[in-house]
Amino acid sequence: MKFKVDVTDDKDIIGNYYECGQENNFTEYKKKIKEKLDSCINYQKNYIDGNKLEKILFKEIEADVFISHSHIDENLAIAISGWLYKEMGLTAFVDSCVWDYVEEYLDELNNRYNIIKREYKHQTYGYRKANYFASHLYLMLNSALNHMLDKTECLWFINTENSVIPLDKIGKPDQTISPWIYSEIVMANTLRKKIPERYGYEKRSLEHASKLNESVLITHQIEMENFREVDSSIFLDWKRNKNSEEHALDTLYRITKKEEKFYE
Repeated sequence: MKFKVDVTDDKDIIGNYYECGQENNFTEYKKKIKEKLDSCINYQKNYIDGNKLEKILFKEIEADVFISHSHIDENLAIAISGWLYKEMGLTAFVDSCVWDYVEEYLDELNNRYNIIKREYKHQTYGYRKANYFASHLYLMLNSALNHMLDKTECLWFINTENSVIPLDKIGKPDQTISPWIYSEIVMANTLRKKIPERYGYEKRSLEHASKLNESVLITHQIEMENFREVDSSIFLDWKRNKNSEEHALDTLYRITKKEEKFYE
């Protein structure tokens, strides 16, 4: 199930749940990852085990909800994950948790293997090798994000002007300059709907294989017609309707349902 979430002005969520989200979806994850990343590199032979790296980045994560967002909205995404955990007992995967590690890892590789000129507090990297490292790490990240989208039950897209360009600014609907958001929305629209195991059916899924110069923006059209909208009123309604006899996500599906059935 896919949701388009707009709670930008909800000061309760942003102010009261960030620390919970930070602790449960960022701090603990960071501790686990940092202990294992170096095991992917054989510094003597200059060899990096890409498969091992990808598995380490995501092996520890079991989540109910995948949160897709602009990097600028990271604090909001973390706060929402804290609300989901504290109020609904749901675990969220915040995708920027992994973006940060890939960027740090990319810096480490360039600093270790790709400095061609060193000046006071500045390094110059080789262009081709920097592209080589980036292409491998970004493709691994994209593949791993796709697997996480397939593992989680639903996608929450944080819908702000940081992630989707307003119509009046570009004259085209639902455009993004983020290649990661574009990829995640495309993948979410490609994946087959999965029936949760609690319904008693066999799980079904589809098997599947930065900073920008502000003067040049590459946009990608994203399709969100089938996304259900969630705002602050839905959060409150969801909390009021929570009960121990119904899975928290089933409650959300029920109060946001349209005319279509969940598994059509």
